[in-house]
Amino acid sequence: MGDDTTEEIMDVFPVFKKYPSKNVAIHAHIGKQLYEGGVHLEAFQACVDQTKLKLYYNGDISQVPKFHEMQARFPTVDHWMIGR
Repeated sequence: MGDDTTEEIMDVFPVFKKYPSKNVAIHAHIGKQLYEGGVHLEAFQACVDQTKLKLYYNGDISQVPKFHEMQARFPTVDHWMIGR
């Protein structure tokens, strides 16, 4: 999402348009969090709304119920990275 804030990723989407990108994996944490704290689901939704690229979600899916919850929340996402 970014190093310091979740908004930093928005600066990257215009760059993707310059290249034949099709897929982008997004880890829904910011860099300074390291492995502390939770994911930024609202910021990930902003990414979904921002682009037509196929997004891969990554962040804190470690159990089947959480996976199903995320599928329901982000129905246009069909690629998931499991784990932290």
